[in-house]
Amino acid sequence: MRAESHDMTTTSTTDAHDVRLRFVIAADLRGMAALKGVAFPSLGGYADLLTLPGVWATIMFRVADRLHRRGLRPLSRILAFVNFVLFGVELFPGADIGPGLVIPHPNGVGVAKGCVIGRDFHALAGVRIGGGASAERNEDGYPRIGDGCYMLDGAKAFGPITIGDGTLVATSAVVLHDLPAGVIAAGIPARPIKPRTS
Repeated sequence: MRAESHDMTTTSTTDAHDVRLRFVIAADLRGMAALKGVAFPSLGGYADLLTLPGVWATIMFRVADRLHRRGLRPLSRILAFVNFVLFGVELFPGADIGPGLVIPHPNGVGVAKGCVIGRDFHALAGVRIGGGASAERNEDGYPRIGDGCYMLDGAKAFGPITIGDGTLVATSAVVLHDLPAGVIAAGIPARPIKPRTS
């Protein structure tokens, strides 16, 4: 599971975010290229990737996040709004998402500002990740999602829960409690149904 802050490529300080912007966008592109089977980096690979809405949604989030962390909040909000209008994605600047973010179908994807998500995260259409909206302060909070996790179409995670590394959350599942690493989880509320083998 990804810690609060990790090595220099994912440290959650403003300076580290500034230094790593190009690195993080390149990692996001590599992740999408691997998913789509595109040769990358190559001229043809760039041409192919830059026609995908999910790539642009991710790049716009990364730039908006950088602006947010530099204190240029109005600009970051404008860019986040444009991202929503163009691609139907609500990736709030300030959400801590590691390199390798892949959103092949961005429509309906939403990640709240307080979420912490590890490297190589894949989110499909309609995935929502946010606060639990509990009246009890000790029960409110945001999800922490490990490295290499997948959330399939319509999957959701709410509140101060933890999803372990390499876990796959099945279509339309709703995560309301912690999930261990390396499982496939399904249902409402989501429960592990079997180990994830690949």
